[in-house]
Amino acid sequence: DTPTLANANRLLSEITRQTGADVMYLMDANGLTLAASNSEQKDSFIGRNFSFRPYFIDARAGRTGRFFGLGTTSAKRGYFFAGPVRDGERIIGVLVVKVDLDHTETLWGKTPEQLLLTDQNGVVILTSNPEWRFRATRDLTDDEKKAIVAIQSYPTRDPRPLRIDEHAWLTQTHAIEETGWNVNILAPRALVDRQVRTVVAIGGAALLVLMLLLGLMMQRRRHYLDRIAFEAKARRELEMRVIERTSDLEGLNSRLRQEVLEREQAQQELVQAQDELVQTSKLTALGTMSASISHELNQPLAAIRSYAENAEVLLDHQRTEDARGNLKLISELTGRMASIIAHLRAFARRDRHAPESVALQPALEDALALLAKRRRAMEVELIRDLPDATIWVQAGETRLRQVLGNLLANALDALTEKGPPRRLWISVEQTAEGVNLYIRDNGPGFSQEALARAREPF
Repeated sequence: DTPTLANANRLLSEITRQTGADVMYLMDANGLTLAASNSEQKDSFIGRNFSFRPYFIDARAGRTGRFFGLGTTSAKRGYFFAGPVRDGERIIGVLVVKVDLDHTETLWGKTPEQLLLTDQNGVVILTSNPEWRFRATRDLTDDEKKAIVAIQSYPTRDPRPLRIDEHAWLTQTHAIEETGWNVNILAPRALVDRQVRTVVAIGGAALLVLMLLLGLMMQRRRHYLDRIAFEAKARRELEMRVIERTSDLEGLNSRLRQEVLEREQAQQELVQAQDELVQTSKLTALGTMSASISHELNQPLAAIRSYAENAEVLLDHQRTEDARGNLKLISELTGRMASIIAHLRAFARRDRHAPESVALQPALEDALALLAKRRRAMEVELIRDLPDATIWVQAGETRLRQVLGNLLANALDALTEKGPPRRLWISVEQTAEGVNLYIRDNGPGFSQEALARAREPF
């Protein structure tokens, strides 16, 4: 009804404001938008049908939908996350979150290199050079062109080709396997050549100084030998000592020249290694950020979807107080999502949040509550050994909840293929140095390969 939709619009608007997302909207099973966070704007999505979008098709099939494309209403680029809204086992709608990536592209424009992100079609979707946007880096097949027209990913149906001059640019490419995208960094050859010339000039200057020093040393040596030769007429023994000392000096000069050459070579290798490390670090950070957007938002998004479905049922039964409780839980989860998005944006701003005092038991209970339904379905026995007194730790509250949730989810994953009995132990030990939290299951344990990669993200 109208009041319910109005409340939904206000709720979506508040969640969007708190999380920093661009737009959130709710569609029915046919793709018609019923409620949206931009309901008060001229380009509101309400009444629009997005059933042709791939993310709607995936969510309608019960999967999490992901899609990059141009908004057909707002004409703004964004990355879409979508999930099904269920009534029991029946899917009755789709909830969508759109994230604006223009800020990331703005930051890219501040680097001397040119950065571009291409999708599975080889079309540029993010770039530090606006003239390259939505241009194809390779020839498109007829099937790909038809798909582009059908899903309306870009502002053009036939992207213009983009030809990169290999003589003007040095290119490094990193594939993002999860999405089929590629991150490319293009460094101007002129900039690289200028750096090489600088190194050569420095080396030449150092060599010139060395030659001058050697010339001065040789000149002093000649004067010294002349003086010794003059005195040698009277002192033959002194002449022999001078010859021996001269031989030692020549050996020292030879070793000095060799050491200078080795140090110059080591310096050049160090500069090259530093350049390669900077480029590799950029590619790794961009890949991790792309994977983190999907991984970190899935858990609170699933919880919001569950609470939203429950609130809808409660409102149908006039249980407004219970529904208000669900909305409060949704509001708390949006706070977590806002913190997660702020953490991901720290990739560009280098934000650092100081740790604070956080109660461990409530954070652990929240993580267990999110996984309770799955644990009961798997018939996993939970064995706890926790003190009654509240335990306080120094941590970021949102990151602590995420870590606990991921650890417990990993434990349940390890028990998936194991037959009964399935058990999960949780215990806490307080020491003089801090607090030790132990999470243990009776699953198969770590393989050698998994143990070697245990510290890698995800």
